[in-house]
Amino acid sequence: LSDILVADQEQDLSKIKEDVSNIRDSSLYLLKLTYYINEISQIESEKDKINEAEYDLNTLIHDIKEDVNTKLSKEEVEFSLNFDEKLPKRCYGDFGKIKRIIYNVLLNAFYYTHKGKVSLDINEIERDNKEIKIEFLISNTGHLMKEEDFEREIQDFFENNISNLDINDNNIA
Repeated sequence: LSDILVADQEQDLSKIKEDVSNIRDSSLYLLKLTYYINEISQIESEKDKINEAEYDLNTLIHDIKEDVNTKLSKEEVEFSLNFDEKLPKRCYGDFGKIKRIIYNVLLNAFYYTHKGKVSLDINEIERDNKEIKIEFLISNTGHLMKEEDFEREIQDFFENNISNLDINDNNIA
């Protein structure tokens, strides 16, 4: 790339910026595809099991925010993270998988948002003596992921992992 830029001194700066932006976007897309291939490989080899344990919800929120700020920072895209203060500090589930699902959907939101905002809102939607249902709502001002694509990805995830899941009255995922 640098050889081409040096050889063609007459190239317009805006064209160079556009080309570099396209290279960056393509690189992010390739990284995403590589990540998905690795995920599928792990699931197929049964190395990817459900690891339920107690975890700190604040750590999950902090990790997601740090990952987004370091890896996906775009000057033209704002990231907003909001969470309900009533949420419990300790939860039970597979910390890694929950984080990975949220992060993958956020990656998609950032990929399709070139200007504007990506938001993650975490709210309690229902609670009883044994369980709490938490909503992770991701929204963006970019192109929308088709609902059927999202549902297919989530369905594929659960179909490939449900056989490893041990559900009883004490487990909250």
